[in-house]
This record gives sequence, structure tokens and C-alpha cells, in this order.
Amino acid sequence: MITNYMRTSSSNYFVLTDPDTPLDSAPGDILFVYQFILNGLSLYNVGASIRWDDWHERFRDNQGHYEDAFIHSIPKVYEYRSVNYYYIEAAIDTTFALYKKGVPLRRVGGPSIRMLPPLGVRHLDFYLGERDAPEDVLYYESEALTNRVNHFSHVKPMDNN
Repeated sequence: MITNYMRTSSSNYFVLTDPDTPLDSAPGDILFVYQFILNGLSLYNVGASIRWDDWHERFRDNQGHYEDAFIHSIPKVYEYRSVNYYYIEAAIDTTFALYKKGVPLRRVGGPSIRMLPPLGVRHLDFYLGERDAPEDVLYYESEALTNRVNHFSHVKPMDNN
């Protein structure tokens, strides 16, 4: 669907994202920075690391091992408009990433980098509890897990006590 749409689009870039990754904590020029770095480093995509600094205690300090693949990655730096932005070399699934028009889409393609905060994003799975999750989120989680269309079966609603 994306490939077909982009054939006639006037845009040279597109973002592939999960529906639960808001940009509320990211700077307004996040896509310009991503675009500059995507071109500068000749990457398959540039995406966001997941912010974890304000997660519920149950998920903090890598207790759920969600960061195992990245925890020992050595950050690198890229300068854009006299500001240093940090990233790690890591594959990106669908969380939030910028691609160039015409790139063949494949799951966890590379080379890819994940931008660290402030260019990271929140993933709402880690913030919603069973009692405050909207009805559409509960439906999505139920259907997605039942039909095995995602890999978030390890994320259970947290108790908001």
C-alpha cells in the first residue's frame, strides 16, 4: 500500500509508524533532522529510540529486558545546524522511522539508526494501565494478540495503584 501510494506522491520521504507513538515529547523539527541524517549517512532509514525515562517503575531499569538488544550500544554523534544529536546503530521495525521514496520496504532493513532523546518517541504501551486504557486500545490489543499481528504480547496493562 505504501509503495503504491508513494509512486504518485510528490514527497521524497515518508514515515512508517505504529499508531501509538506520539511525538508529544519530540522537537518540532524532528523530521528535518531525520532527513538530513538519512541523506548524510546514506541509511535505509532513520528512526526513533523508545523513550524510557518516564516509564512506570515496573518497566524501568530494563527489568522487562526490553532494552537488551540496545543497552550496550555505544552512542555516536551527528551534527545538524551546530547541534549534536546522538544515535545508536540498531534495526528498526515499525515504531517510527523516516524512509526515502522508492526504498523497498522490508521488515528490520538496514543500515538503520535509532535517534536518542530528544529525537526519541514515547510508545504508549508502556504508559496505559488496564483501568485507564481507552476502549479502542483494549480492542486493538485483544485483536492484535489474538491474530498474532504484533510482538507486544509481553506488554501487559499495568496496575495504576
